[in-house]
Amino acid sequence: MTLVAKHYIDEPYRGECEARVTEVRGGQVFLSDTVFYPEGGGQVGDTGWVGESRIVDTQKVGGTPFAHPEFPDLIMINGDVGHRLAEDTAVPTVGAEVPVRIDWERRLRNMRHHSAAHLGFWFATTARPDLYTKGARIDGSTARFDFHTRERLTAEEVAEWEERANEVIAKDLEIHTVPVDGEHEARVWHSGDMVIPCGGTHVRSTGEIGRVKLRRKRQGNQLERLYITIVELMDGDN
Repeated sequence: MTLVAKHYIDEPYRGECEARVTEVRGGQVFLSDTVFYPEGGGQVGDTGWVGESRIVDTQKVGGTPFAHPEFPDLIMINGDVGHRLAEDTAVPTVGAEVPVRIDWERRLRNMRHHSAAHLGFWFATTARPDLYTKGARIDGSTARFDFHTRERLTAEEVAEWEERANEVIAKDLEIHTVPVDGEHEARVWHSGDMVIPCGGTHVRSTGEIGRVKLRRKRQGNQLERLYITIVELMDGDN
C-alpha cells in the first residue's frame, strides 16, 4: 500500500495541494499527497475535488492499530486515504499529476464545531464522571455526543457547561495538538488546562469557534445526547 502524505495533520488550514494519482479502485481515488481529512473521531470526511473529479467523502483505508494509555481506544495509524468519487464524475487517470482541493468552507465549519465539541465534552465529563461516551458526530451544522448514564442530564447542568464553554471562547485560548510517543498521527489536543486525545482538525484558538449553544436530548434508556452548536451556524433543530 502506498502511503499518502497527510498534510491535514500539521496544516489544517491548507486547502489545496498537488498530487499524483497512485490508484483508483472501488470508487475511491488514492493519492501521493492529500489535504482531505478522512472521517475519524466523529468528524465527517472532507469533500472537494481531485483534478476535475468531484469527491463526496473521504475515509481511512487500512493501517495498523496504536494503543497508548493516553487514548481510551485503539486508533489506526499509517493507513491510506480513500477519496470517494461522485457517481457522475470523471475518473482520474492513474499516474496523472492533479490539483487537489477541499471544500474549504465546509472544512472550516467542521473544524470550528470539532473544537467546540471538545469544550462541551470537557465540561460535561469533568462535572459528570459517570458519563460514558457511546458515540459522536461532528459536522458543519453541529457536534453531538451520546452518553450512557443512569442519571439524566439536567437543564441546569447543561446551562452551566454552556456558560463555561463560552467563557473559554471569550478568552481566545490557543489550541494545538501534539504527537504521542513520536507517532505523528496519534495526537493529543491542548487548550489551556484541557487535554483530550484527538487526531481531528481544529481551529487555532477558542476565539475562532464563536459563541456556542448546548442542548440535551433523551435518546433512550440510560442514553443522553448532548448537542454543541455554534450559534451563528444554527439551522434548526437537530
